[in-house]
Parts: sequence; C-alpha cells; structure tokens
Amino acid sequence: MKNPKLKLKPIPKSLRENKRYFKIKLISESLFSEADLFFAIQNSLKQIFGLFGFSEIGFQLIFFEKNTLILGCNASAQSKLGFALLSLKEVNSKKLVFLIEQVSGTLKSLDWKTLVLYIFSLLLCRLRKQKKTLKKGLFLRH
Repeated sequence: MKNPKLKLKPIPKSLRENKRYFKIKLISESLFSEADLFFAIQNSLKQIFGLFGFSEIGFQLIFFEKNTLILGCNASAQSKLGFALLSLKEVNSKKLVFLIEQVSGTLKSLDWKTLVLYIFSLLLCRLRKQKKTLKKGLFLRH
C-alpha cells in the first residue's frame, strides 16, 4: 500500500521566475524595526498595485541591518518595487528616504561586505540558539 500523503514535485528551474535583489540604504533620523519596515513596504505595494499586483511582485525582505536592506522581487516587477519604495515617505509618522544602491540578479554579486554581515548574523542567530560562544578570528579569515 502506498503512502496516502503525496509529495509535490518541485518546479524546475527553467520554469521559475528570475529574481532581482535590491541593496537599499535607509536615510532617516530615527531607527526602525525590521517588522515596521517590512509591513510599511508591504502595505505600500498593496495600496499602489492591489493584492494581485502584490502577488506578482514576489516581495521578500532578505536582510536588514540598521540602515541597510536587501529586498528581493521577481525580475518582471523590478520597476514596480522601485516605484513603491520611492513613493514611501514615512513609517509610523517618522520620515525616511530609500536610496537604491545596487540592483543585481544574484545575492553573490551584491556588495561583499553586506553578504558577510548577512552570513555573520545568520551564524550568530544559530549559535545563540545552541548557546555556544564564538572563537576569536573564526569569521575574519580570507
């Protein structure tokens, strides 16, 4: 007898939509939380393009660090995300400006420093969960 739970086959890479990644710098007088920014951008996209347009964009918040963001979207919706970011002027009645520094097809080709911070923050989160300590110089080797 076969297992009653059927597993779905993954979509082949040739049928998936291409992604674009934005490296964005936040210019603001105050600091924002990751959740506040995510929901503000999400609501801006929904207000401008509606739910159907929002679903076509494939918006993802990949990395957030003080004043640096990495956002992902579908390649066909690259201009829509840029428009929504530039039209967003305030979050929680605090003014801010998004400065798009780079747009790339891969995360690897974005700034090396940003990727190192991203990987380092992932490792820190993992180590905090395991309650282990970092050894000096572990991540600084070239």
